[in-house]
Amino acid sequence: QAAGDRAGLAQLRVFRSHQSWLTGDFAAALAAADDAAAQAAQDGDAALALRACFQRGLWAIGTGAMAQCAALMAAVAAGAEDPAHGGRFGLDAPLVVVARGYQARALVELGEVAAARAAADAATAQAARVDRPFSWIFAAFADGVVLRAEGRPAAAAARIREGLAQCDRAETALMRVVGLMLLGAAEADAGDWAAAEAHLAQSAAQGEAMRFLVHQPQRLAMRARALHALGRPSEGAALEAAARAMATAQGDATALRMLG
Repeated sequence: QAAGDRAGLAQLRVFRSHQSWLTGDFAAALAAADDAAAQAAQDGDAALALRACFQRGLWAIGTGAMAQCAALMAAVAAGAEDPAHGGRFGLDAPLVVVARGYQARALVELGEVAAARAAADAATAQAARVDRPFSWIFAAFADGVVLRAEGRPAAAAARIREGLAQCDRAETALMRVVGLMLLGAAEADAGDWAAAEAHLAQSAAQGEAMRFLVHQPQRLAMRARALHALGRPSEGAALEAAARAMATAQGDATALRMLG
């Protein structure tokens, strides 16, 4: 194949992986990432190999393979700004913020809170360098996740609200879904079940409307918990069943753990 054809094929594989991940089709996301990695090995393309690493990291956080996610995202953060990559496949300074953010979230799930704090702080420092709304949003949400793990739900909620305010200004609808989910989780930690239920309902509804289904089973499971706490067990049980079915179909082990 001509070099241009190979480059186009690489871009297509990255796109397929990312699009599949967004819609919660994690098997397809991983298959396309593996195809990209195989092509990178065949072509000796280090940039494509690192982007495939990032796509595999997304698969890992989607399915609950947190140790893999943390390691993969650390590798991406360490290499994304290598000038040898020439910024190909989205390897640049803003991607470092995203990778550190996901690394922090994965480390929280692993109970490695001190390491998660270091990753979140690195995301914030990188966001200051990049100075773009999306980067600030991602860093704020990562910081909020770690603040929750540090037992500071009020500070977590405040930080997540900062990110949500940026979402409104930058019109980043997908990240608003994420922020509402994280805000609901922080409010649940603080015992504010009514606010948590409202924000989790908004997050799930907006995610469904956009077919942005990464972590959708978790949104449903967390909302179900809030409904039970509010004395609405029938609604909670129905959401639990829906969350379990979707989590099983996606292979979202985190959601299944949440459901017990």
